[in-house]
Amino acid sequence: MASDRHARAPLFEALVRHAQAARGWFHVPGHRGGPGFDPRARHWFAPLLRLDVTELPGLDDLHQPEGVIADAQTLAAEAFGAEETFFLVGGSTVGNLAMVWATCRSGDKILIQRNSHKSVFHAVRLAGAIPVLLAPRYAARWDVPVGVDATCSTARCANTLTPKPCSSPIPPITAWPSIWRRWPRWPMLAACRFSST
Repeated sequence: MASDRHARAPLFEALVRHAQAARGWFHVPGHRGGPGFDPRARHWFAPLLRLDVTELPGLDDLHQPEGVIADAQTLAAEAFGAEETFFLVGGSTVGNLAMVWATCRSGDKILIQRNSHKSVFHAVRLAGAIPVLLAPRYAARWDVPVGVDATCSTARCANTLTPKPCSSPIPPITAWPSIWRRWPRWPMLAACRFSST
């Protein structure tokens, strides 16, 4: 049954088993499961420090997952409705770099919301892609940007992309969901993306 399958947490369960069975700490990180951590903050992090371990037998390898990490990524992909899901280290910056590098080659155009994270712009520059900036609508009431405006963005896409259609779909990158939990109008972005090819 899918619900029973998705009630599992393979990576977390393996980390807990390891923490419960550990008799010594002869590997990185140097805090050794807590004793080597700054005493002023140890009580805040203590329960998690025992789970902060490296690639050890039974815990898999993030860079070549074949065990519990592979299982956890498969379950996550199923839950998200994605073909594949990859866990990240280093925060969202790593994911933004991977996303741009996986979809763009030098000279490709990419739609980017103007207020996207700076790591998106770094990735575009490093990939040699050409950014097409989309201005988000602004909500004066809350003093925040609240999403890409359909009319403005569609016109911007048409003016920028139609004269020189690309051989592959142009990926849109937006800064959403935002910290205000606002989402873009995905159908509009998809139409813009696929009408420009």
